[in-house]
Amino acid sequence: DTAALVSLMDLVISVDTSLAHLAGAMGKPTWILLGFNADWRWQRACHDSPWYPTVRLFRQSKVCDLASVIESILLECNKLFLARPSPLSRQIPVAQNFTCK
Repeated sequence: DTAALVSLMDLVISVDTSLAHLAGAMGKPTWILLGFNADWRWQRACHDSPWYPTVRLFRQSKVCDLASVIESILLECNKLFLARPSPLSRQIPVAQNFTCK
């Protein structure tokens, strides 16, 4: 069931959980929030993963500094969403020579 839901997502944002590993294994764009002393598999100074090419790592630069990680995620979300065209900005086709009666 979880894999079916992940397959419908454009982006997965998670801490280091089975959901993050599942999304990475499925090739979904995944952003993982990591603590200062993250597990060895995330390496020390990397922002990407050798295990999952579509994963991006956001890690604390010092102990208990989750605020900076959340701020980085929010900045990247803004960039991502601002790059997409708004559905409200699309032109709606209107029939030519149409008159109401």
